[in-house]
Amino acid sequence: MKIKSLEKTFKLIEIISDYPNGIRLKDLKNETNMKSSTIFHILNTLLSIHVLIKSNKKYYLGQKIMELSNKIYDDSIILNRILPHIENIFKNFNENIILMLMDKKNPSIIKYFSSSHIVRPQTYQLNLEQAHCSAWGKLLLSSFTTEELEEHFRKYGLKKFTVNTITDINSLHQKLKEIKIKGFAMDNEEWAEGLICLGIKIPKTYFQNIPLALIISIPKQRCNSKTIKEISNKLKEFRTIFQ
Repeated sequence: MKIKSLEKTFKLIEIISDYPNGIRLKDLKNETNMKSSTIFHILNTLLSIHVLIKSNKKYYLGQKIMELSNKIYDDSIILNRILPHIENIFKNFNENIILMLMDKKNPSIIKYFSSSHIVRPQTYQLNLEQAHCSAWGKLLLSSFTTEELEEHFRKYGLKKFTVNTITDINSLHQKLKEIKIKGFAMDNEEWAEGLICLGIKIPKTYFQNIPLALIISIPKQRCNSKTIKEISNKLKEFRTIFQ
């Protein structure tokens, strides 16, 4: 026997997961045809247990969802195989590193290594609005079909965050083609001034077709051409282990 309230709850969670930039109650009503009062009560319950968060009248997936999704990987064979190699990179460079699940609709962080340097990036946002100007985002977009890219750009546009942000769609398409071939991407102060990020895709075939990526973020003051070359080589070396 189906429990209708549970069906409605999971339907709302699924829809909200499609909107990384948040969705309003009225838009949820339009997508589900549920009564506003029903949606309101379900959302309030999910907010109270941190499954959702609310900001500026919009609803987003909350920390509890992240915690539950991360548990899938915590004791898995994936992490048992990959973490020792990531820890080795972290010891070499002592810079922020994230292991990501590259889900097209809801990319998320599986593991986070925080640098011990006093000056370091304090947060790492995974907002699809920033995909065109971030290392992780360009890796993600390079896996999109032409139709998926067109839909993404219609929805999120090409917002200019810094003077280095690529806002020309033809230039970005060319860059994504290169990234798709190389499996390597760089954010050279394109999302935030003073921040440089390097990232690689991890071959899906090695991990049961689960799309993963590894990203390193470095403050500009500790980054020069030699550092970039050393980290790039280490990331590429890491990638070959899992080919």
